Amino acid sequence: MSPQAPHPLNHEPETMVIDSNDDESLRGVSIPTERPPLPARSPGPRRDEAGEQGRFGVSFERPIPHIVERAPKVSNQVTQSRDEEREERLAKEITKLRNELQVEQQKLKNAEESSRVQQKKYKQALIENNKLISQSQPFPLVTDSYLISQVEHLRQEIRNFAIQHYDGDTFNGPNKGNLNPAFWRNYMEPTTRTSHAFQDYLDPKNPIESSELCQEAWPNTGSSSKPEDIRKVQMWAATTTELVIEAHNLSQDARGIDEHPDLKKDKLVEDICDIIEPYCCSYDSSLLHQLRHILENAIALDTDISRQVAQVKWEFPTIDDMVSFDPDTMNLREGEEISATSVNQEVQIVICPCLRKRGKSDGKDFQTEILLMKAKVSCEAVPERRRFGPHYSHRYLTSAAFPELTAIGAGRLEASPS
Repeated sequence: MSPQAPHPLNHEPETMVIDSNDDESLRGVSIPTERPPLPARSPGPRRDEAGEQGRFGVSFERPIPHIVERAPKVSNQVTQSRDEEREERLAKEITKLRNELQVEQQKLKNAEESSRVQQKKYKQALIENNKLISQSQPFPLVTDSYLISQVEHLRQEIRNFAIQHYDGDTFNGPNKGNLNPAFWRNYMEPTTRTSHAFQDYLDPKNPIESSELCQEAWPNTGSSSKPEDIRKVQMWAATTTELVIEAHNLSQDARGIDEHPDLKKDKLVEDICDIIEPYCCSYDSSLLHQLRHILENAIALDTDISRQVAQVKWEFPTIDDMVSFDPDTMNLREGEEISATSVNQEVQIVICPCLRKRGKSDGKDFQTEILLMKAKVSCEAVPERRRFGPHYSHRYLTSAAFPELTAIGAGRLEASPS
């Protein structure tokens, strides 16, 4: 072995001299201050050496054997316990997820079964609906150009009839004395007014609006301004019209002679003729025939309008004491010229109302309303007659004059022997 190295504390002793100011008994005595030397020992073993024992026992460079042997066992037990707890938690989570998965799978199965049932019902309803549609005729599609042409044709027929029989000096019929004098002076005596007055009376909108049954039973489309509500009402009206027409055609053979539609039309023409005939300026046998032809065309036009889904309505200008001429919604009668002075000029008589349309024949675009035809009016004054009394606007003519004529004619018919 190598020679022992001196201990670090084995150094030269130092002598501490006591100062003279200290205790006299210790004066001049040397007191050693060094520590006792430690026993010499060889250097400790290296870390990679097998544990050699030094003079003071086992070297602390290595773990204590019994601790080294017991520590892995304790660590393994803790790790194993934690693993078991983790596995137990995972097993519970897996069981829970499996249960939830089974519940969701059952819900999905029930939903798929319900969907299959609904699909079967939908297909069955679709088949039945297609059968009904195939058995019934669809709503007729009436184009705007066709509708305008039919209205123009009917207006022209009425105009020709009014000019032929009411343009000139009127007869002194039995009803003259029963009319309001001012109305007679302003509208019946002047040759420029009589034909226009009867054009208004025979306008196609009158047979539609004069039916009390229709006014009471037909739904009021003006009660709601929502496009969807109007569309539903029009769908119902078009369907009802188709059913009425079909029932009318099927029941013609079962009706009696007195209930035949042609006889009813003839009776209506006779009633109209009895009312307007006293005010004719000329009379011939064609009067009844022309009235019947006008009535047939008016009924056909009304049928075409009623069978389609689109809402088509006749509309007079706003009823007021004075209505100003509006070139956007009105046209002057034939012979009158539109000029700068015509704008805001008072309307004297509304010969034909305007025609408005909402929606299309296929049931779409009910949020849009268009003006198909403008109203035909006259702003021509009758100066020589205005001094005889108050001037009556078109409101009086449309709401009072011809109902009065109708009432007078009906009273005369009731008083007749027939």
